[in-house]
Amino acid sequence: PEPAANLNLITPEIENAPTSVWLPMRHGDRHALLPVDASNRLLYYSCREEWIANDIRDGKNYGWLPGWTLHDPMTGKVLIAIYSGNDYDGGTAGNFDPRYESVEVYTGRGNAYNASTLQPLAYALNTNAHAFWWDGDLNHELIDTTVVRKFNPATNSLVAVFQPSGVSSGAGKNMPQLQADLFGDWREEYIVRYGNTALRVFTTVTPTEYGIRTLMHDPLYRNDVALQNSTYNMSPHTSFFLGPNSPLPPKRSDIEVTLSGIISEVIGPEPLTVLYGTGWSALNLPEQVWVRVDTGAYRLVGVEWENADYDPLSAAAQVIRGRLMLTDRLFNPYGLGARVQVNVVYGFGGVLPPLEADRATLFTSGSTVPIRFRLVDAHGASVAGAEVRIFIARVSDGQPEQFSEAVSTVPRQGNVARYDTEEALYIFNLSTRGLTLGTYRILIDPGDGTQHVVGISLR
Repeated sequence: PEPAANLNLITPEIENAPTSVWLPMRHGDRHALLPVDASNRLLYYSCREEWIANDIRDGKNYGWLPGWTLHDPMTGKVLIAIYSGNDYDGGTAGNFDPRYESVEVYTGRGNAYNASTLQPLAYALNTNAHAFWWDGDLNHELIDTTVVRKFNPATNSLVAVFQPSGVSSGAGKNMPQLQADLFGDWREEYIVRYGNTALRVFTTVTPTEYGIRTLMHDPLYRNDVALQNSTYNMSPHTSFFLGPNSPLPPKRSDIEVTLSGIISEVIGPEPLTVLYGTGWSALNLPEQVWVRVDTGAYRLVGVEWENADYDPLSAAAQVIRGRLMLTDRLFNPYGLGARVQVNVVYGFGGVLPPLEADRATLFTSGSTVPIRFRLVDAHGASVAGAEVRIFIARVSDGQPEQFSEAVSTVPRQGNVARYDTEEALYIFNLSTRGLTLGTYRILIDPGDGTQHVVGISLR
């Protein structure tokens, strides 16, 4: 006949037999390794075992006897095993009841138990929910797929405290896709599906008076989080007990904490200006760039620049790209890279006589103004082949009016200066015919993004 509910199946003879270490269990839907009270004594809880009680020990077949067990995790010794009567898909362990400074365990049938004293409690929690830290106190709440519930000691029942709409979970066993202390204030977040195209992360906004280092710094908890989505999802548990009347865990000194995050922005660097012909090795590009991570912090990250983007014989603004050299615990899922603008310009040695660089040179109206200058590269050599254009503007009230193309005395030359190979310089013979008396600004534009201005006066 079916045993009565809560029948203890493990007799002293079976319990103390040499072959009873880690009893030959079959399939278990729920499990937890956690401290059961303020002493931080770890026990292993296994729920909904589909086990045979056992033909391996005595040759007798007791049949399919689902239930839950508490074990000493160091030896496998069974501390208690309770028959549940059916394979209910539920049960968990956690500190739900604020009246007890200990963990409670329960199944989908029968009374809950105090895991520290191994005594039954006066109520049952017939739910498939899992242990979950959500609000500001140190007791567990329960997460039931997408709904957060809290134990009410006045009624010995569970009350929904957060119930989002439009979301679901496909993780199975009434668990969200992921449960973890993602944002680091020790309360947990959970991730569930929003339709078929997105995920949503839910976090508490309830204040708390307790300051605890992020749970992800605890190796047991972090390992439990990593196990999610590999089998049935289970609640992650810490190696320390949390309770309203128990001391908070001390800060660990054996964990090296390094900044981490997801790169959300690459900052700078500032544009560089180099002379025409400057080689790659002489650019002096920065070896590191600043990045901003999703936490709002800034980090210096190494960068490997791509020299294929650079042409030292192109007088223009060029963009050089770089690959970020990621360090441990820094992630770049968006594939961001570094970029720096390099302005390649000609060296301009100033205008040659008769023009003067520091004041407006006086000329007779109608005369020719010879504009002579040299462009050089990074090595001081004259550069031929640049398309240098000349513009002129009358000065009114101390400011130049709109610039227009200058007119050369050489027919069909337009406003482009010619390169004289014998003198290795540029020449433009400016015609002043048709210009009224007054002061003018002459603008020399080499086409590299720079401009050079000199003044003349006509009388």
